[in-house]
Amino acid sequence: QSLLRIVMQSLDHDANAGSIGSHAESPASSVHLSDLASLLISLGNTSETDVLADSLLAKSAVHFRKHAGEVSTEAVCNILMAFVRAERWAEAWDLVMSFKSCFVSGLVNVRPDHLVVGIWALARIVLQGGADLSFLVGREQALRSRAACIVPLLEDTGQVLRLVWGFICARIYCSTELLQAAAEHIHGQFRQNSQDVASRDSADVLSPSEFCSVVWCLASEGARHQPLFAAVGDRLCAFCGELASNDLVDALWAFAASDVAHTAFFEAAALRFVEDAELCRSLTFTDAVRVAWAFSAALENLELQAAVVQLLLPPPLLINALSAGGEHTSMPACTWPLLHIVLTVHEALRNGPGCSHLSLCAEQVAQQIRSKAGAGLRRELCAVLPKELHEDISQVAGFSQMLVDAALPAKRIAFDVVSNALVLVDLITLKSLPSGAAQLRRECLRRDGWSLRLIPKESLSSPLCRDALGDLLKNH
Repeated sequence: QSLLRIVMQSLDHDANAGSIGSHAESPASSVHLSDLASLLISLGNTSETDVLADSLLAKSAVHFRKHAGEVSTEAVCNILMAFVRAERWAEAWDLVMSFKSCFVSGLVNVRPDHLVVGIWALARIVLQGGADLSFLVGREQALRSRAACIVPLLEDTGQVLRLVWGFICARIYCSTELLQAAAEHIHGQFRQNSQDVASRDSADVLSPSEFCSVVWCLASEGARHQPLFAAVGDRLCAFCGELASNDLVDALWAFAASDVAHTAFFEAAALRFVEDAELCRSLTFTDAVRVAWAFSAALENLELQAAVVQLLLPPPLLINALSAGGEHTSMPACTWPLLHIVLTVHEALRNGPGCSHLSLCAEQVAQQIRSKAGAGLRRELCAVLPKELHEDISQVAGFSQMLVDAALPAKRIAFDVVSNALVLVDLITLKSLPSGAAQLRRECLRRDGWSLRLIPKESLSSPLCRDALGDLLKNH
């Protein structure tokens, strides 16, 4: 506390003086800016949360903004980390704007540990306040390339995870090169430090919550690494009963979205929901739908699948969500396509008292914004079909009324233009494959006697596309 008082006296002296000269390191006139950043980081590593520490943070924010041009990019990363840890979001965002020239010109060149800190801090600020990082436009690829290069240099596996998570949540997003480097690094460390994944006493490179975050990060970027998913699934079996609900939801969704089966983990998770009614009730409606969708896609025990889905989505919950006076207006848009698939798979949930849950959900899906690529695909179909059949082109397929980019009911064939939700990249083979979402959509339509074809977006408006569509329709 004596040190904090001395530092604050120096900051007050500088503020009263109105400005500091070029000799910012002079003890008589100012605090060394990098030292001040290190001090704030140190406060974050202690239990010091009293008024004195809060006052130092407030004074430091003013001081750093005043001398933004004198602060190194490494110190900027530490400064942001300190304010993020203290959850001082408004001041953190003000500092980002004061230091944005540092981020634009210097972030790509900082040391590996500082790049992790900087990206992670930016991501936390974005998530809390919806901050706009548009000043980084044009620098994304350089940052991704730099991140991929430093992954092998990071000794702490948690740093690799925070780096990838930061890129995703800061909406800079990851390159395949970065995801591949991160997955290989984490899997290598996992094998080295956990020879017996079934033993709770084996040394873990990550916490159970972080394991869930690993698969969530890969799945949210449309990537999978089968050996890493398998290892994580094995490990989560030992901790399934202890996972926080949000971690369990994210992990189940990630496995299903990546079309990765792990029977033991999914059965352990399903039994936990069956045995713990309070866990089911604690979920938001959207999370309950995400879990039900994941079980519908990847739980092989169909009897257990039906039981747990009905527990997750009981009739009163569905009625409240889907009725005219329900809560549907405040839910994320992703809720409705996932729920529509669940209702399609589970016939017992399709109808409620005096209403069709399936039809009501289809109406919600139909209100969502349609892709421009879908309109392009329908134009391509018009180009290869006789004019009198143009009106037969629909955007709804099967008994379930599944929304697709194009459908031809007479031929029972539907088309979707490839999107990020429908394909993933295998980080072992680097091949593009249908995602878990695409596979489940395809299976639902197959049950109705339909087929679903995925059309690459880049092939639209090309003669090859029209030739391929013509041949397909002729032979279908």
